[in-house]
Amino acid sequence: MKYYFFFFIVLFQSCATSPEEAATKVIPVSKEEKNISYWGYINKNGQTIIPALYEDARKFSEGVAAVKENELWGYIDTLGKEIIPPRYHGAGYFKDGLAIVQNANGQKGVLKKDGTFLLEPQYTHLDNFSEGLAKFEKNTFFGYINKQGEIAIPAQFEKAWKFQNEAAKVIYKGKMGLIDKEGNFIIKAEFQKLYPFQNGMARVKINQKYGFLDKQGDMVIEPKFASAQDFKMGVAPAKENGFFGLINKKGVFIFPPTYRQIWDAGENLWGVELDGKFGCIDEKGQVVVPLKYQQVYSFQEGIAAYKKGDLWGYLDKTGREITKPLFGLAWNFSEGLARVVHINGYGFINKKGQLVFSIRQKEVRDFANGLAPAMIEK
Repeated sequence: MKYYFFFFIVLFQSCATSPEEAATKVIPVSKEEKNISYWGYINKNGQTIIPALYEDARKFSEGVAAVKENELWGYIDTLGKEIIPPRYHGAGYFKDGLAIVQNANGQKGVLKKDGTFLLEPQYTHLDNFSEGLAKFEKNTFFGYINKQGEIAIPAQFEKAWKFQNEAAKVIYKGKMGLIDKEGNFIIKAEFQKLYPFQNGMARVKINQKYGFLDKQGDMVIEPKFASAQDFKMGVAPAKENGFFGLINKKGVFIFPPTYRQIWDAGENLWGVELDGKFGCIDEKGQVVVPLKYQQVYSFQEGIAAYKKGDLWGYLDKTGREITKPLFGLAWNFSEGLARVVHINGYGFINKKGQLVFSIRQKEVRDFANGLAPAMIEK
């Protein structure tokens, strides 16, 4: 079997688990039969524990996974037992005991784990719940429902986003504002661009310049930057004269504009780039990961993937390389393991850089909440 190495990395968020739990976790895995891929599940030892019976299989969440049979989606538990028969044309992950499903007419509703509906399918657009509310669309306008299936905020916005830090960004009469969970405007809809509060500050764009509001809606940093990112640890990247530096909450540069790019690299670090070389700095602007890589991705579980030449490796938050650049593909760590592609195919490494196991798979994905999809080659 040939492997074609495309040099990219896929990021995701995950939940940590103990080594004892990890040994019993399972991964969706598929076989090919008459040019059709069938999915089952393997555990972290690479052993198949649920036979490859499904046309598609999603990751487990809250002990339940969506699987596809005969073009319809249902749900199974970690033993492979069917708990909700395949009857839906679309099925999402369970979170807080609820999942979004779609019927044959493209309408979405909210399903409970016992297979009954909290909300019958009726909306063409329905998001997952975030901070207790889910965005829905009705007659081209957006509103929010609560976890009782009731309309909490009527559909009145031209566009809306999920709730973050007790606020949601909306577009009302062509302008952006922030609302609370009652639908009241915290920040009036009068901005070209507006972002949710982070670290007590909301980023805004006025006349092509960026500034910041506080939670009272007062402009504490006047729009004067060509570009800016959200605050973290009391500082934010801001662009002046073509370069990014770090400003404090008074809008004063505590680290001068030096880099072509600065972004949130996770776990209290900022990713930076200058002249095509990537590294990381801390909130004071001190270099933690030297700028000598073709790419450095965000940290997860204290480790990030880096690219050197045409291959990927891993380094820790001190900049120490825990593996040499050995891999054609590299993904983030999840539950102590990272998925890689090496000369013999797919595998998973631990945080010491050791190969835990390899599997002959056409495709394999990451562990997320203990589980991740894959394909077995027969």
